[in-house]
Amino acid sequence: MVIDQVNKKGLDWAALAAGAEAFDGACLVHRKDRLLTSLASGDPLYVQLGLLGGALLGIRAVVIDPRLTVQSLIDTIVNEGITIWLGRLDQVSALARELVARPLLKNKFISVLQVVVMPIEDAATLPQVQIAIAEFRDACGIEPVVAFAPRGTGGLVAMNTPPLRSFADHERTNKIDTLGRVNNGVVVWPRAIIRKQMQREPLPLSGVPQDGLPIVIGATLSLPLTTFASHELLAPAACLLEEEFEVDKEGFLVQHWNDTPSVSS
Repeated sequence: MVIDQVNKKGLDWAALAAGAEAFDGACLVHRKDRLLTSLASGDPLYVQLGLLGGALLGIRAVVIDPRLTVQSLIDTIVNEGITIWLGRLDQVSALARELVARPLLKNKFISVLQVVVMPIEDAATLPQVQIAIAEFRDACGIEPVVAFAPRGTGGLVAMNTPPLRSFADHERTNKIDTLGRVNNGVVVWPRAIIRKQMQREPLPLSGVPQDGLPIVIGATLSLPLTTFASHELLAPAACLLEEEFEVDKEGFLVQHWNDTPSVSS
């Protein structure tokens, strides 16, 4: 059991571990990888990977204050041999600008870093994230990716595989214009509660603002526990998403674009 210091409630350790496993699967984490997290309290995945990432992934991890300067961030990456960095949108943009201004840093920087991941919780930020991705890629050749942990889910739902870790030639593992590929162990059901058109009674979910929001069910969702009852710990977490989404034919999560029902897992 882990206590979330923000809301003072317990988190399911199994769900935290499942989220780390999903991250591992997307990044193809190696034993020799070194993780750096510079997330702030309250950021998506702050607890799951920001604080507990090293222990859950079984690799060495460094956690730094998100208020540190860009130079301190660069020094940490180089001196600690960081291969995977979980950073915020503003940090990624700032570091990209610093590398452009000081090109001599580039070779030393890219000799160690391979993966940059930006956790986000709001699909509305995707256009800004795509700009940061392009800036960083142009500055040093490393293409950051998005890890999508929608607000209220408490865990990783979808993620793109970083290009330097993408070795599959039989399937797509990265689409920069999406929120990522839906993780194994997670189901996104965009039309789960649109039942009136089928002459069915609405699902008995409380607090549903409208008939049409998607449901996500997943082993990776470390929602705050209301009790410590065994049934709450054993059942997969499920919740409503705040926005309308679709899952495309290759399993990537995109903002709502048509009326065709889809399910992915």
